[in-house]
Amino acid sequence: MHTIIKHALMVCDDKKVNKRNYGVKEESVKLLCVLSTVKTNRFYIPGETSIVETLRKHSFDRGLFAALTHIYQTLEKNDTFPEIRTYIKEKVLNLIELKDLYYHC
Repeated sequence: MHTIIKHALMVCDDKKVNKRNYGVKEESVKLLCVLSTVKTNRFYIPGETSIVETLRKHSFDRGLFAALTHIYQTLEKNDTFPEIRTYIKEKVLNLIELKDLYYHC
């Protein structure tokens, strides 16, 4: 897990990203987005819903949301990698709810 976060955070440093390892960094960010995805359905599915909620809370506890927010803000400030910024915004930031922010704080 820490290796994935490390690779994803390297996207923020243009000097450490070249064409050869860009794909690894991009996939790392996408994996973090999947791991921290906020559930989008409003229906209760017995058993499955509690597992999804537990996994999502574990991702918040391990700082994945904070890491993705940092990556997004850094890339926005540097105006680099617009496709990664768009992916983070669509898959994570646009789906966050107020209760998730309270839990995160």
